[in-house]
Amino acid sequence: MSYTTRPKSIAAVALLAAVLALGASWLLAGADARAQESETVPESGAGPAASVSTPLPEFLPSERLPAGSAVAFPTDI
Repeated sequence: MSYTTRPKSIAAVALLAAVLALGASWLLAGADARAQESETVPESGAGPAASVSTPLPEFLPSERLPAGSAVAFPTDI
């Protein structure tokens, strides 16, 4: 084997190893997500239909601000 093809073969093996590692991590992440989905237990009586049937009370703001005033919002949400 000549010295000019050895770096190419090493690069090809490294690329193949990286592709296999990424593929394996992708498959393992998908398997973990499916396992977590199957482990969830639905809560009894609390479904989307239960929250839709009960209307929320009307929101009445407790403070009045003038139109030209500045308001600061939290940034750590």
